[in-house]
Amino acid sequence: DPLGRVDVSGDGVGYVRLKEFNARTADRLAEALSDLETRGASRYVLDLRGNPGGAFQEAVSAAALFVKDGAPVVTVVERTSAGEGSDRRETFRAKAPPRAAFASAVPPVELW
Repeated sequence: DPLGRVDVSGDGVGYVRLKEFNARTADRLAEALSDLETRGASRYVLDLRGNPGGAFQEAVSAAALFVKDGAPVVTVVERTSAGEGSDRRETFRAKAPPRAAFASAVPPVELW
């Protein structure tokens, strides 16, 4: 399971410890956020400390839970020996997730 502790505080702060990005990350994160919202969370902390990374596309899909469809999530720059003008860039954009994490608008999120 890519998630560690999932909890909500008495003052409505949902906490999710994300241990790694694997094939289940976006789905499990959406489930956890939805559950926290039903338990009263209105703000969120996504704890990435110690996360070694993993499946790149799952990280992009997880980010898509928090941003609008089509928003840029990350740009990868491949340096070439020909100089800066010939560097190859690819921007990965958020795609609307098949399962919404929140019933209402996306709330504020803090990354740790």
